[in-house]
Amino acid sequence: MKFKVTFEDVIEAETEERAYDEMIKYCFDVHNNEDVTAFNFEEVKEEHKTCVPVVPQATEEQRETLHQKAIGKHIETKTEYEVSLRYGDKEGEFTVDVREDIATLDDEPVTQEYIEGFIYEDYGKAKKQYLEFIEQYDTLDTEIFTWNEVEDE
Repeated sequence: MKFKVTFEDVIEAETEERAYDEMIKYCFDVHNNEDVTAFNFEEVKEEHKTCVPVVPQATEEQRETLHQKAIGKHIETKTEYEVSLRYGDKEGEFTVDVREDIATLDDEPVTQEYIEGFIYEDYGKAKKQYLEFIEQYDTLDTEIFTWNEVEDE
């Protein structure tokens, strides 16, 4: 038997490359959780004619990336996250932050971006958020760096 498998989603991302990264992360989740409920499976009835696969046309950005790779100027990058829990600006406050760094494979920074953060007056709540961020951002295709200023003193 043959099946046609379809999937449709809208991905929010700053660039097409970031959308690819999000799709790859989603595929890891599908694999790890063995959950294919988002995909539609439809049996394909055999017909006696030759099928020619449809090849989608590359976007301008994809063509430029392929061109840069071909001439040896494309830079491979990696994503790193820094999750920190530190004392806040006021006494009794704790700050939990996440920063995303895109770096070359030689650790040269390409971009550094503050992602999200919270201020707490309760260390237990701050630590809970800190641990949740670590779990959220620690994926197979990223490096994560953690820093708990309160416990590391």
